[in-house]
Amino acid sequence: MAGADRPSCMPDEDAGVVRDQRGERLPELYGRLAAAIRVRWRGADAEDVVQDAFLRLSLAETRAEVLDPGAFLYVTALNLIRDRARAEVTRGMLLVDTRALEQIVSDDPSTDQILAAREQLAIVDAAIAELPFSARTAFVMHRLENLPQAEIAEALSISVSMVEKHVRRALTHCRDRLAEADGTAVHRGRQRSD
Repeated sequence: MAGADRPSCMPDEDAGVVRDQRGERLPELYGRLAAAIRVRWRGADAEDVVQDAFLRLSLAETRAEVLDPGAFLYVTALNLIRDRARAEVTRGMLLVDTRALEQIVSDDPSTDQILAAREQLAIVDAAIAELPFSARTAFVMHRLENLPQAEIAEALSISVSMVEKHVRRALTHCRDRLAEADGTAVHRGRQRSD
């Protein structure tokens, strides 16, 4: 018979057991394949891989003739092992990634930090509002608008040294108000106790 005309499996005349084209009985092929899979696959589900391979053989034979069921089973089993190994790696990566995500520290401030910063900003804003007009204006122009002191001096018709004094006074005032709010205010070199 030509290769394409040969049946893929032949019935065993005495037991009704199916054999592959080399005459090997499929139950023996099953055992050999299971043993080979156990050597290659560390998982405890070697039997599942073999059963899946036989299922795929059965499905393949409904669509076309399988000339060498043993080779088909072996290649299918190896492919199933590779698929399962990839799935394990992916599951492991997802587990690791999930655990890693739980431990990632965000660069974003926490809610507590945001609230504390807003409180401090409100204190500084109130402290700036308490300053005399010239000190407040010089401070805002220098620290918030980033203008050079010479330009501020010209705009306010005062000396550069006076701009420096106004900025220094404003900074000291803001620091004092923050320290008072924090309870760590120092008054004339001594710590205040209220």
